[in-house]
Amino acid sequence: MFMATLANPLPGRAGGKIVRLVIVLLLVAATLFWAGRWVHYRLTHVHVTDARIKTDMVSVAARLAGRVLEMPVTEGDSLTQGQLLLGLDSAQAEQDLRVIEASQVALQVERGRLEAELALAEAVDASRIMIARRALQAANVEWEKRQLDLDKARADLGRLKGMASNNMVSAQQLADTQYLVDSAETELRAASAGQSSAEAALAEAEAQALNQQVLRQELESLDARLSEVAARRQRLALDGADHRVSSP
Repeated sequence: MFMATLANPLPGRAGGKIVRLVIVLLLVAATLFWAGRWVHYRLTHVHVTDARIKTDMVSVAARLAGRVLEMPVTEGDSLTQGQLLLGLDSAQAEQDLRVIEASQVALQVERGRLEAELALAEAVDASRIMIARRALQAANVEWEKRQLDLDKARADLGRLKGMASNNMVSAQQLADTQYLVDSAETELRAASAGQSSAEAALAEAEAQALNQQVLRQELESLDARLSEVAARRQRLALDGADHRVSSP
């Protein structure tokens, strides 16, 4: 009984060693398997540690200060050119732009009125000056005619006076010829007055035409204001565009 009892534990310890050996072998096999897969992966794949991608950095910022109303993109989004990145409050800029546009329209209407007034003044003044010049020409012709009549009457009177000294003409003929001279002198003075009146009318028409210079100066001043307003409108339009920041 004693010898049988001592012989029984030996097979149990041998079995435990076999189990432990099997486990170790399995662990070694697994380690070799995963080590082989790792070596195979490293040999067949590119592996980079702490990789960096080189690219150009593009800084985008609003040129104006303002309250942000829109921000439709977030970090990591893919962008396309012209896509809205940031929208600022542009209510004041839009209001200023509407005011300057209304001012521009009013100035353009005023310029149209001045252009029409200038065109009318040019037509009326040209007609008035033409009529005055023709009237002056007619007055000059009338004066020359009356001067010729007076010269003839005076010549006739001088001839008759020479004949009267020889009793070749009557006193009545001399009186009639003197009357013609006096009438011719009166008509010549009337023609001279007509000349003066025609010259004054021409001078007045030409003076009135000077008002066109005033209208032209007003147009030049208005054009300067329109240029200023156009520049302000362009600046306000750019300010309005600057309230929306897009991807470059």
